[in-house]
Amino acid sequence: MMIRRNPIIPGFYPDPSICRVGQDYYLTTSSFEYFPGLPIFHSRDLETWTKIGHAFERAAQLDMQGHRSSEGIFAPTLRYARGIFYLITTDVGGIGNFLLKAERPEGPWSDPIPVQEGEGFTWFDPSLLFDDDGTVYYTRRHQKHIVQAALNPDTGELLTPLRKIHDLFTSDDVEGPHLYHIGEWYYLMVAEGGTGPGHAVSIGRCRTPWGPFESCPANPILSHRHLTTHPLRYTGHGDLIEGPCGEWYLVFLGTRHKPNHGGNHHHLGRETFLAPVTWENGWPVVNGGHPVFPAGWDKPYEEESAEGRDWVYRRSDPGPYIRSEGTSGRHLIGQAATLDDETPMTFAGQRLDQPFFEISVFLEFTPQSEGEEAGLCLFLSEEFHLEIAQTLRGSAPVLLVRQRAGHLKGILYERAHQEESVWLQIRGDWETFMLSYSPQGVNWIPVAETDRRLLCTEVAGGWTGVVAGIYATGNGVESTTPAHFSSFTHRRSGKPLEKADHG
Repeated sequence: MMIRRNPIIPGFYPDPSICRVGQDYYLTTSSFEYFPGLPIFHSRDLETWTKIGHAFERAAQLDMQGHRSSEGIFAPTLRYARGIFYLITTDVGGIGNFLLKAERPEGPWSDPIPVQEGEGFTWFDPSLLFDDDGTVYYTRRHQKHIVQAALNPDTGELLTPLRKIHDLFTSDDVEGPHLYHIGEWYYLMVAEGGTGPGHAVSIGRCRTPWGPFESCPANPILSHRHLTTHPLRYTGHGDLIEGPCGEWYLVFLGTRHKPNHGGNHHHLGRETFLAPVTWENGWPVVNGGHPVFPAGWDKPYEEESAEGRDWVYRRSDPGPYIRSEGTSGRHLIGQAATLDDETPMTFAGQRLDQPFFEISVFLEFTPQSEGEEAGLCLFLSEEFHLEIAQTLRGSAPVLLVRQRAGHLKGILYERAHQEESVWLQIRGDWETFMLSYSPQGVNWIPVAETDRRLLCTEVAGGWTGVVAGIYATGNGVESTTPAHFSSFTHRRSGKPLEKADHG
């Protein structure tokens, strides 16, 4: 199959796991502290994917209120067996490893079934193999090696003691294990080298599921660690799937970088890619042994409406603080928490999924008390974000642009703004984020621009990508003044920004 668009799922959707039921393919990814979590995608051709639901969509399923940025849902594994969909994952900062079950991939999914490993933290990246004899193998990372036990997937009970089955194939770090039974061999595929420039996929095989696993002579079977100017970097954490005609593929994560530039910075997060797999001497060969290139993403896209994208919230359902109005309107009431805080705040966002983008929104807001604020933002974590907003200084309403980058926090623009409504806009390319406003939604007035690297993973750390959002806050107190947002637009663009004098 010629892959026309890669990544197959753009935006921060890392650690993909895939399963097949007949002619249908289903895929899920990590979602960390965002709600709803564990997105479920469906495809018939492995290239065009549609989100059909979330496994974590009820606040009662999991309490993530105390979770920090980049905690929450890590590295799930999705499998189908016995007429049931099973999903196993980790709540980092919470209950540890747990399972979910559903009769249909779109849900409803069960409440969490904790894996019964006793007290204390259970290491993440759990996986499942439903073997031909009915045994279910539970495989996970533990420090720098892989452990395994037989498991009852309906109760979470371990049926055998955990046993170390693997140390290292090629590097000093190992994670993301998946065990497969293909023909006469058991294959153990792992991610190695850390989720960064050294990331890789390696594989071993054994006649039994317990090892010891012989290392593939070509390990790592996928890595771009040596390609310092390649547009696709950090490749790793894969899952194998068989196609309808016996062909094989690998879904894996990677990060996009500016072509022909050699820069190491990315802000979209780790995305899901696809590569063909062939078999030679009983070993998988990814993409013929050649580097994988992004495909088609740099060409113009048809405009996709904001309502066709998922809205996500931080940690939980925002309840009464965010109310939808019609197809494009949202009514926000600010809580005491700000974008700097780890406690619940009034925020709704959409993942950025292209390096060239334009987001805009119409805001109707008349702050009545000092500190009431509402606006448009780019959010990576509590310590790294950028916003254009309306607020009150004394008795004077102002329009401001603020940026936080670690311990540095400053106002990039501030000016009196008496109007009760305003259009806000943020645009971006490989180099720059530009913030503008307009009284009518045309003839935009640029007021500030900033280096995109201040919202990149290499600077900020963490495991997510940038989310474009709307927010409201009382800056330390509950707000009583509603902020009405409408006409939220999230467009993919295909050209660099044209720099302009600031208004």
